[in-house]
Amino acid sequence: MTVAVLPGSLHRPWLSLYGHFLKPKTVDNESEGDFEQFELAPIQELLPDEMLHLILARLSPYSLGSVACVCKHWREVVEHPPLWEAACTEAFQLQYRDYTARAEVAYRKFRGSWRRMFLELPHIRFDGVFVSRNSYIRTGVPDMSRHKVVNLVLNYRYYRFLPDGTLLYRTSPLTISKVAKSLRGHRDSSSQTSSVGDHVFSGRYILKGTMVYIIVVYPNSRSTQIRSKLKLRSTTPGANNRLDIESIVSYDCEDGRESSLLPQQVLDPDSEVDPNALNLSQREHRRGMNCCVFVPWDQVKTSVLNLPPGQMDIFIPG
Repeated sequence: MTVAVLPGSLHRPWLSLYGHFLKPKTVDNESEGDFEQFELAPIQELLPDEMLHLILARLSPYSLGSVACVCKHWREVVEHPPLWEAACTEAFQLQYRDYTARAEVAYRKFRGSWRRMFLELPHIRFDGVFVSRNSYIRTGVPDMSRHKVVNLVLNYRYYRFLPDGTLLYRTSPLTISKVAKSLRGHRDSSSQTSSVGDHVFSGRYILKGTMVYIIVVYPNSRSTQIRSKLKLRSTTPGANNRLDIESIVSYDCEDGRESSLLPQQVLDPDSEVDPNALNLSQREHRRGMNCCVFVPWDQVKTSVLNLPPGQMDIFIPG
């Protein structure tokens, strides 16, 4: 490399260092004693890591896992801490409402790793719908050719959780591919009604550890409530893709007052307080309590939960 020496008053010694390390990006691979060099993909050459970070910041946290499976370089890019800090901000904004509380948990329990915090702490997923598929036998009406008619009936429970502590709830005999559109709506916070159309009701929820407490108030009523207690679990680390329904109870508040989301005397099964003393008439439901399976939005059309009874008479969530 030839370096032109400028006049003494304009000479800058560090200018001779420019251009020494501007080599084409390559990946070295040594296998069985042979040394080869492979050029990076065109997208890796054109996009610097800073630009990739801006693009990945617009993806959902679980989409980052798919990006990490592309190549080793993108796996390293996905581990960028601000990406997972933003994911934790959305996932834990109800448990830890300010940055200081979230950062304290991240540094005290996970050595400052936002990624570990997101994967190891239980949290509700917002990028899809929890679906409970329930089947039962119903006796039909006999006719001239059949004396004992039985029908296999399917019914679904749908829960879509929102980051602000509200949820959309629906029960329907229709599959998820047919009701997903109605569950994408968002309840207007200024509205006092629980109905958002298409037989979809809104409610509130709160997460305590792995327990999820839900309350849905019937539309045009402030006294009849449906309260559910569910347990969050994962089939793989960080999945948070199962909700076990432990109880579904309907309450009728005689005095018409709106109760707290977590009445300890009612929701605690070990409590010795009689619910009748709280002016609440309750009815516990035993049907339709199969485990809820999480279905992401991009798998709504392809999920096995869309299969008819003729192809899948019973579904075991696992």
